[in-house]
Amino acid sequence: YRSGPLTVSVSEPVAAAVNENIVFSVKVENAAGIPSYQWEYAKKDSENWVVCTLSGAKTANLRLQATDARLIYKYRCVVTVDDTAVNTEEVWFERPVVDIFTISNVTYRILDDSAVEVAAYVGTEANVSIPGEVSSQGKTYTVKAIGEEAFMGNTSLMSITLPNSIELIKARAFKNCSSLSRMSNG
Repeated sequence: YRSGPLTVSVSEPVAAAVNENIVFSVKVENAAGIPSYQWEYAKKDSENWVVCTLSGAKTANLRLQATDARLIYKYRCVVTVDDTAVNTEEVWFERPVVDIFTISNVTYRILDDSAVEVAAYVGTEANVSIPGEVSSQGKTYTVKAIGEEAFMGNTSLMSITLPNSIELIKARAFKNCSSLSRMSNG
């Protein structure tokens, strides 16, 4: 944004993994006086801005942890120089493209450094057993969830054994699995 000789710019939106520390930065050029900063946030679909109280909220650099709860928010900085306030462009963070890998007709999505979910199953076996741990590229992951629509529409699946490590079965994971008659923990 440019207002007379004052120029204010903000860092681009970023991709951030779960709990990664990120920094949004403001750059002020051609300021006649000393700038003051106040970061604000709002839900991405709203213009109801709230004063931010996070560490660095009154500096040129807002530091925050990229939690899932913060995915719904956008941020901006109000820069004031000599009684002139300028709002920066809005910035936000998103999750990076997720890493996936497939073992024996099961596609796994990496959730974090130690956990995966079953993202999809494309096999035709009648009896399927999901392991509690899987490895990819030298790293071992615990299978923690069955992802949304992971088995949906698989009419050949009759029974499935899930590991005790499963903490969550997401929406429609087994929808329209018309032959599925047995689900057990193993």
